[in-house]
Amino acid sequence: MHEAGMTDGSRLALVAAFYLSKFDTEALVRLGYATFKDAFADIGQQLGVNPHSVKNKRDDFDPIFSNARAGWHQRELGPSRLKALHLLDDLSFDALTGFVTDLIRDPTYRQSPEVMDVLDALKRERREKRGFIPRGATGRMAEELFVEWFQKGRTPFRGTIEDRREDGCGYDFLIKDGDAARFVEVKGVADREGGVLFTDKEWQTAHGNAEYNLALFVNLRETPELRVFSNPSLLLTPRRTVSLSVRIGWQVSAQQLVSEEHAHE
Repeated sequence: MHEAGMTDGSRLALVAAFYLSKFDTEALVRLGYATFKDAFADIGQQLGVNPHSVKNKRDDFDPIFSNARAGWHQRELGPSRLKALHLLDDLSFDALTGFVTDLIRDPTYRQSPEVMDVLDALKRERREKRGFIPRGATGRMAEELFVEWFQKGRTPFRGTIEDRREDGCGYDFLIKDGDAARFVEVKGVADREGGVLFTDKEWQTAHGNAEYNLALFVNLRETPELRVFSNPSLLLTPRRTVSLSVRIGWQVSAQQLVSEEHAHE
């Protein structure tokens, strides 16, 4: 398989091809195409690559995923395909759908720093798959403070607390009270105002889950205050962000957090 000399358009087509292979007909529907042939033609035109090349890239990934196509099962994935797999496989359907849609539909977005970071990541040597991202100092402080306050009865939650921070399940703590269960994600900001970042895993776990709670500590530097947002996916409308490692997160602004808090006073 020829790997050398890939253009940026070809690398972005690789992202779209991965998406089409992994999510198959569901991806077609979300992108608004009637057939894969239509998808290959339009994606190729938008990204400046041959439609047949888009098809071949999708076929390269097909043996990995559970779709009806055999794909290029007789050959191993080349370096560029392995990089794409490494970078994209943990992303949710909704997150990758939004990213691929913007790549195809918005020429300006293709020139954004976010996309440049993705292209840079696809060009680099493949690295070993990382574990969960270490929590920053503010996040760790907030989490430990939450445990302390819970044990002292200073939170609105009652029952027993189970630490799930190292499980990668999309929340920090599971709180059980009889048959009831609450899923709590803890965030912290150093001052009284500041936005928070959900990982894609956290936001997808929160989405539509009435038992999911955001426990937000503000003013951690001085006198911490706890604000709790129940079912945050119904209350907040974050903006998608893309980081260098192609982790997608959902950014909630400080203004939204303040306005939502005041709305429930």
